[in-house]
Amino acid sequence: MLLDYKDQSEIERGFRFIKNDTFGLDEVYLKKPERIGVLMAVMTLCLLVYGITQYRLRDALQRNNEVLPDQKRRPTSKPTLLWIFTLFSSITMINLQETERNKRIVLNLHPFHQKVILLLGDSARKIYLLPDTLNQQDVVLNQKTWLRWCGM
Repeated sequence: MLLDYKDQSEIERGFRFIKNDTFGLDEVYLKKPERIGVLMAVMTLCLLVYGITQYRLRDALQRNNEVLPDQKRRPTSKPTLLWIFTLFSSITMINLQETERNKRIVLNLHPFHQKVILLLGDSARKIYLLPDTLNQQDVVLNQKTWLRWCGM
């Protein structure tokens, strides 16, 4: 029972993002209980996706014996997904509509981003248009390069 109680903090940490100003929920005003319930269902689904993605990234880091720099410039194999989102905020995706087809361009994709995308798997690779021939060994980064890129 004590272990279950201690694990409760993990759950509380997950729901903390609902109160975070980053997601702008303080600007949403809903009066009907049904709409509040729907919003909470959507946010819970978002929390599920967030948790699964963070787990997959951390698992891939441990399996590949990789680390990422955290906010305090220390290498970690357990980064938060919010930190990764912050580092990915410089990426720009442009969708161009040509006469009969659409074209996507990904800008500001650095080796750091490529490394994380490859760790997340084929779905992320397709979203960010990384070639199938690119693999982990092709993206070589050392800790100094990570920190310099992150502006640390």
